[in-house]
Amino acid sequence: MEFVPFIFIAIVAVVFAVICRNMAVSRNRNPTTWAALGFVFGILAVIAISIMGHQSQRPAPSIR
Repeated sequence: MEFVPFIFIAIVAVVFAVICRNMAVSRNRNPTTWAALGFVFGILAVIAISIMGHQSQRPAPSIR
């Protein structure tokens, strides 16, 4: 019974990681970074990416 709270916390952390990853993909942001932030910070990361909104697609800088 000692591992039940740990398992619950781990499952919740993974759920927030998946939510943040999916939101990052739809907002043109780095999904790996946001999945990690969602895993560590949970609902705070979801709130942060919700507030930030979409990132515009910028063309790659050209080297001349």
